[in-house]
Amino acid sequence: MLLLFVILGKNHIYQVARIPVVKNQLINIQKKITPLKNFILMRGFNYQLALIVTSGSCKFCDFKNDNLSDQNLINSDLGYTNFRGANLSNSNLEGANLRGSDLRGANLTNSNFKGAKLNDSDLRNSNLNDANFAYANLSGANLNGVDLTNTNLNGANLINADIRNTFLLGLNPNELMENLEIKIKNQNQNQNNINWYSYIEEQKLNISRYDFNGDKKYIATKEGLLFELNNNKFKAVIDLNLKSKFPFTSQGEGGLIGVASNNKKVYIAYTSRINDGPFSIIVDEYFDNFTNVRNIIKLELSGSSSHFSGSLFFDLNDNLYLSVGDNTSAMSAQNLNSYSGKILKLDISNSKQKPKIIAYGVRNAWGVNVDSKNRMFISQCGGESVESIYMLENWLSESPANLGWPVYEGSAKKITDSTVLKNIIKPIYEYSFRPGCITSSAYLSHLSILVVGDFFGTIHLLKEQENGQWILLQKYKQDKFKIWSFGLDKKSKHILIAPDNVELILTEKNITISTPD
Repeated sequence: MLLLFVILGKNHIYQVARIPVVKNQLINIQKKITPLKNFILMRGFNYQLALIVTSGSCKFCDFKNDNLSDQNLINSDLGYTNFRGANLSNSNLEGANLRGSDLRGANLTNSNFKGAKLNDSDLRNSNLNDANFAYANLSGANLNGVDLTNTNLNGANLINADIRNTFLLGLNPNELMENLEIKIKNQNQNQNNINWYSYIEEQKLNISRYDFNGDKKYIATKEGLLFELNNNKFKAVIDLNLKSKFPFTSQGEGGLIGVASNNKKVYIAYTSRINDGPFSIIVDEYFDNFTNVRNIIKLELSGSSSHFSGSLFFDLNDNLYLSVGDNTSAMSAQNLNSYSGKILKLDISNSKQKPKIIAYGVRNAWGVNVDSKNRMFISQCGGESVESIYMLENWLSESPANLGWPVYEGSAKKITDSTVLKNIIKPIYEYSFRPGCITSSAYLSHLSILVVGDFFGTIHLLKEQENGQWILLQKYKQDKFKIWSFGLDKKSKHILIAPDNVELILTEKNITISTPD
């Protein structure tokens, strides 16, 4: 170091040390050197604590798994200190500097961090129950998965903080509706019901999709029947088992897997197969009250009887889209010469143009929808570990978005020796608890909430913050009802859940899941 001072000069050394990469390397070195020096000199817990009392500083110190409860550490300089697994409950750290500190797994219950500097700190798996972080600097902090329900974050700086998968009900209660609660309630059916729910239940049909975009509502079943609900009249309008443009099959994950209506025309997506041959996804257009049908596209597949996807949906400009799974041929999702593992914009004019690839790197996007702001939400059912939701804006650009599968599963890279992929987008929300498979989402504009459903029954409520990050408002895990898809009625604001046709009602005060009246 002395030689460097002589050769380069003091000022130049300082400038080099301020370069982010160099600075981080120096910090990492210091994190190892200081604890090692204290260990060699036998400067243990008591020495380090006394140092804080006498000097107000103990940077790069090591309090791993130590008991620091009920300590008065106001305005102490504890930057880059190791508090991993430490007990800091009931301690006062108001105004303290804990920048870059490791607080993973620490007990911070009822502790006071008001105005403290915790930027770039790591708080994963820590217990922040009743902790006070009012006006604290948490910019760049890692809070991934932390429960902040009872944490005071009033005025806290969370810019660039990792707040994925967090419970943030304590942040601005009025904005985040901290009184939301989820309940399961089985209501008795109303005798005035037109009995369509009873009919589907009696016939033991599995609802696969809903289309509630117009005055006429459509209910699709995996078994190949499409029902129309209009002015309290309920009737079957399509039975693919009796008549279809191509041989219908409901084998595996197949069946009648998509429905979307617009301008007196109804579009359906279904799987087709001749004997033991390859599967196909068919999109047909019905018009003139279902008396005429026109094929829009036939996509021939080469994989198994799963990962078909099949979500049909319109954007606000009346463009029709179809989600296509990878059909268990994972690498096809990255092949732009294949339609497997893609989100496609379909041509429904008479010119029969080829589909346009909007997004690729898709594993099995069973649930895709467009909200009132013309944003596309893609529910990506993961493989071994990660479930994720993606949001696309301005997706009609020349370059399609890449969700990364199978090289990436969510934000986790799964194939390390793969070449660098282009246009990779990150999910707005992801989680890793098992079992798990995100299947659906619905954006409620009146609450500014994205409702996310998992096949195994878990319901997530997400909200976008001003900085563009999405946070978890609430998560409710139940296993009574599986979740195949959501059907959002934009007039009533209610959501029906397939396949069991239960109803999810959201208000600012409560959330109820019930059988529909």
